[in-house]
Formats: sequence, structure tokens, C-alpha cells
Amino acid sequence: PVTIMINKGDSWKKVAGELEKTGLIKERTMFYWMIREKGWDSGLKTGEFEFSGELNPEDVAEKIISGKVKLYRFTVPEGYNKFDTAGVFKSLDWVENGDSFLEICDDSSFIKSIGWEGMKSCEGLLFPSTYSFEKGVNIETVMKQMASQMNAVLEKYKDEIKKSDMDKYEVLKIASLIEKETGVKEEQSLIGSVFMNRRRLGMKYQSDPTVIYGFLPDFDGNILRKHLVTDHQWSTYTRYGLPVTPICFPGEGAIKGVLFPDSSKYLYFVSTK
Repeated sequence: PVTIMINKGDSWKKVAGELEKTGLIKERTMFYWMIREKGWDSGLKTGEFEFSGELNPEDVAEKIISGKVKLYRFTVPEGYNKFDTAGVFKSLDWVENGDSFLEICDDSSFIKSIGWEGMKSCEGLLFPSTYSFEKGVNIETVMKQMASQMNAVLEKYKDEIKKSDMDKYEVLKIASLIEKETGVKEEQSLIGSVFMNRRRLGMKYQSDPTVIYGFLPDFDGNILRKHLVTDHQWSTYTRYGLPVTPICFPGEGAIKGVLFPDSSKYLYFVSTK
């Protein structure tokens, strides 16, 4: 594959020169006159374009005019929290201001712009998935797309949420607990039933990942008794009710685990082996 970058302000003459240098066309002047003859002068698009295979000059021009720029992909896995996700964006040199993720995530004006005014951070409000964007996309644009996707998923279940005694934010909080407690999709509805049973009985949720979250990003991975008895806004051991924010970005399966829990009387679960 051959890649060329067309910037704002570039002309067809300049682009023809770049195409000739890369070997995509044999002669820049003939290419430029082809553009003039076909009346494509105003069709020049900007961005990064990738070419491969056998192409004639017309194929090359048509791809540029179509605006089909090269797309880059990244994945935020289900269960990643905002600190994990900040690490993802820090490694993407094609995203502008990627190292500003955490700052934007906690910015009240950004949170308002995605429809969640008054929340403490964007934790739990962005949908974990694989996304594709062109080179040079701004991190805020990416985050807004992820938020839009989460809102779209919640909209699918608006009737179920309305029937429950929870609002959307509470659903996301419990879904984040389920997401962090099990990596097995088939268990999510069962784990969901445990948390919903505890909720119904007025028990503490007592979820270790909520304790850990309050010590991030400096937690070393070894949870101790001192962590369990230390009070903070996310601890479901020292406090009744849900943490102040979700503790990760939950996927659709975990959300369904809240809204469609198994019918069980279980109040506890433990991992074996």
C-alpha cells in the first residue's frame, strides 16, 4: 500500500507531484490535465489516502474525490476504567490531544455536552467497543462518539429502565460492578441477580472492585483488609448504596445483567480455583 497525505490548502498540482513521486501515476502534467478535462477541479478532498493494487490515474483521482480516507482502529475493552482507557489513547499517535483524555473526562462542560450534566466524571458513560477514525481526529470527537454509542445502547432498554426502580445512571453503576466481578459473559445475569437481591434486601453491595477503584491509579493489585475498612466515595464495604460513579465502562451484556437478572435467591458468589 502507498499512503499520501493531502492537507488543507493543497492544490491538484501539488497532489499530482506527490502522486508521481510515489509512483502512483507516471506523469503529473497529464494527471493534472485529466482533472481539468473532467471538471474535477473542485473535488479535491483532504486527509490520508491509502492506495493498493493495480490503479490507473482515473482510479486514483476518484478515490481522492470520494473522500474515502484511511481509517485507524482502536479498542476499549469492556471493563476498562478511565485510567485504563487513558493508557489506550496515550499510545495512539494518530489521535490529537490523546493525553488529555482524563482531563476532558472530568470536565463538567464536556459531561454536560454528552447529556450527563452534574455527573462527577465520564466514567461509565462511554461505550467500550472498537472504533475507526481518520488520522488527526481530536480526542474530544472520539469521546463524544463513544458517549453517543452508550446513549444509543441505553435507549434500546428505555422501557425496561422505566419499569425498574432505577435511573440510567444507577443501571450503569450496577452494570460496572457486574463487569468488574466476572469476565464470563454467561455469568453476568447470575451475578446481576446477586446484586439485585442485595439491593432489594437493603444489604451493602460489598464489591471488592469498588474498594479498589478508590485507590486508583496507584493500587498495586493486592487488596488487603486495610483497603476494605478505609472509607471513600466508591467503597461499598464502608457505605450502603452504590458508588458515587460507575467504576468502569460496562458493555451491553452487563447492562442486560442488571435489567434482566436471573431468578435466584443467591446473596453471595465466590470464584474457585
